[in-house]
Amino acid sequence: MAIEGSYEYECMRAELLGIDRPDYDEFMKIKAEKAATEGVELTTECLKETHAQQEELHQVSGKLHELNSILKSTQKKINNLTAPFSRFVRAKIGMPASSNEQDTRTTNSENLEINPEEFKEPDRADSNDEAPNRDHVPLIDNLIDKFDRTQISMEVQNKQMKRFMK
Repeated sequence: MAIEGSYEYECMRAELLGIDRPDYDEFMKIKAEKAATEGVELTTECLKETHAQQEELHQVSGKLHELNSILKSTQKKINNLTAPFSRFVRAKIGMPASSNEQDTRTTNSENLEINPEEFKEPDRADSNDEAPNRDHVPLIDNLIDKFDRTQISMEVQNKQMKRFMK
């Protein structure tokens, strides 16, 4: 049995329908054109999908950057709230204020300092066929770094708030 789309299949089909057999050269030319058209369509579809994925990654990157900014401002507010409160409590209890409080504030601020240059999105390369596949790697690494920093910041802030509430 001949495979559908092959020259033998088309010859058998022509015999059954009672029409002339297709010319082999013309059949091969038409088949090559179909293959080229399908290749272009497949490439176009892959490029569209890659572009959509890149856009989604950039959106996630922007949202993580925004979350890190919020966490940074929250950390500043926590530090501004806990320092005077700690001094007030120590004054009421009669404990001498220590420089440890200031060291803790500076250490926490330094730990949560976010360098905006680290979060810049990589420049997009000129559009060629292989570039979109390689562009995802640095962007994904960047997203992982942002996520890790966000997670660490949230954990530190949660611990600070729990300590503050005790």
